[in-house]
Amino acid sequence: MLKRKEAASQPGDFTSGTFQPLVGDANADPAAVRTLLLCSGRITWDLMVERGKRDDGDRFAIARVEQLYPSPDELISAEIAKYPDLDRVRWVQDEPANMGPWPHYGLDVFPAARAVRRAGLAAGLVLAVGGRRQAPPRGAEGARRAGVRLGLPPMYFTDRGIEELEQRRGDEEVTLAWLAERLQEFTDVHPEFETAVERFATWLARLDDPED
Repeated sequence: MLKRKEAASQPGDFTSGTFQPLVGDANADPAAVRTLLLCSGRITWDLMVERGKRDDGDRFAIARVEQLYPSPDELISAEIAKYPDLDRVRWVQDEPANMGPWPHYGLDVFPAARAVRRAGLAAGLVLAVGGRRQAPPRGAEGARRAGVRLGLPPMYFTDRGIEELEQRRGDEEVTLAWLAERLQEFTDVHPEFETAVERFATWLARLDDPED
């Protein structure tokens, strides 16, 4: 993060003010924001750069948690409350789901504030796997690969794709057999999503089963 120009501090940052457990988005228009991205550390700057590339960047606010523990619960709740038309809140991190702040924040912090979904890599054993080709993608690219989009997570979920599907084909009626064929075609082209598609298909198949 020390190499990021965006992360550079100004002299006034050291001579005035106090430590902020949570740094809100002073540049966001609360009336325009639909997605709040919560994060901590270096990935903040990846998100800001990615947001700057988007035509709808004003729909995203980015808040950085500087004090991970004790967690600034009241400040997080206040930041969420700043945006009256908020549709979704995402926690974005470089680390896989079973590492970093998410295990603690997902279980102990966010349930008290609001339903918050994680945007990032799936659970994994290690971050350093011994080879570049096997290493998990990091930062903005990691977010895209993880299925995240800035509203996404592309940077950080699939919300935009779902919205486009509703707009373009929302009036069509299809059978589950047709959907199964499309899912199979998708996994043939994108085998990295096979597990996720399999779980979705299983959930859909058992949707009305009271025993599941």
